[in-house]
Amino acid sequence: MITRGKAGPAWVAVPSPKLELGSLDIGSLVQVPVKAPFHSLFGKHLVFRIADQNHAGYPADSVTLIADCAIFAMCFDAAEPQNPDPYRKLDGSNRYIHSNIAQWLNSKAPAGQWYQPAHPYDAPPVQENVYLDNPSYHLPGFLHVWEEEIAAQLLTTNIVVRQCEEDGNGTDVAEAKVFLPSSAELGLGKEGGVAEGSLLALFDWYDWVCYYTPEALENCVLPEDEPACWWLRTPTYYTPNEVRYVDSYGIRLSTIANYAETGVRPVCNLPASTWVSPPDEKGVHTVLP
Repeated sequence: MITRGKAGPAWVAVPSPKLELGSLDIGSLVQVPVKAPFHSLFGKHLVFRIADQNHAGYPADSVTLIADCAIFAMCFDAAEPQNPDPYRKLDGSNRYIHSNIAQWLNSKAPAGQWYQPAHPYDAPPVQENVYLDNPSYHLPGFLHVWEEEIAAQLLTTNIVVRQCEEDGNGTDVAEAKVFLPSSAELGLGKEGGVAEGSLLALFDWYDWVCYYTPEALENCVLPEDEPACWWLRTPTYYTPNEVRYVDSYGIRLSTIANYAETGVRPVCNLPASTWVSPPDEKGVHTVLP
């Protein structure tokens, strides 16, 4: 802008206005910067879409974000060669609280250090334990690639997850900073009569079809130019080894837990008071430290 004083006209820098995350509409795009060493894996930014505000059962005064694209492909849980259950031995476990993917999403550990056994028979997602391609053991923990000041703003969320019949046929309640969506939260139905949460406002009108990021296509073995298949946290309740996912047509199906050509669309909650930038030329806001 220009101001006038005794010395005549002068240019004065005016700071760009900031917005509160909670002031944006459902469906708005919001991106989170990625640390420079991990741009080749995840791009310069992780792009999310606002899925809801003050969602039932989630933290008060929060905004729920879901990744706009599938950010990577990996198994839900690796095969467990020492597990006495023959299905989990070959295909991995569908119990979300014990899954490799839940641990990876919430880890701040460097590359190759995020995995820790979650139960006596657990096994890492190395090549010999995943079906087809895309082992994820070598990756940095998902939160390790975030800027620390922004990762620190993530809210702990209590999520409800269906148990399969093998695990008791009830529900688990887990605490997480980042998690997978459930079937019920996407409006894709209850699992065996049990609702894992309630419908996110975005999916009252938004399509379930999404694509992989360019980085995911570069780093993972995947079919190109096809919509992504992506994991839910919902198990197939009548088996110990199968998990629900959304296929490339937006239909809910199930597959074995160690099938590693399936995408990840993380969900998280940030305070509604989180500062974001005005939209850029593509209409995307950036979360500010």
